[in-house]
Amino acid sequence: WHSEQAIITLKIELDLGPLPYDVHIAQVIVASSMDFQSDLRIVGRGGTVDAAESGEGLVAAPLENSIWSLRANSAEAETAGFVTPARVRPSYFRRDMVEIWWTIER
Repeated sequence: WHSEQAIITLKIELDLGPLPYDVHIAQVIVASSMDFQSDLRIVGRGGTVDAAESGEGLVAAPLENSIWSLRANSAEAETAGFVTPARVRPSYFRRDMVEIWWTIER
């Protein structure tokens, strides 16, 4: 087998003002594009194949906002950033789906 790591960096502006609730779980789903799981497996960085939650999913830089907090992810999120684990969703048409998530709260 062959192992290869891909790191995707997203830099986005978030307009959190219109969000209607006090707590939101934001997520990005990464899915394999192969026809069968035996051809390609996806896990979080340092994760274990077939584990429900393992490895690093989201690695976030520090973020401070006067209304929204990222402390639900880590008490030091606003000064030191945070890491959330990758969650593997049940197989969908024999393809891996990994959920990368974070929580924001008002």
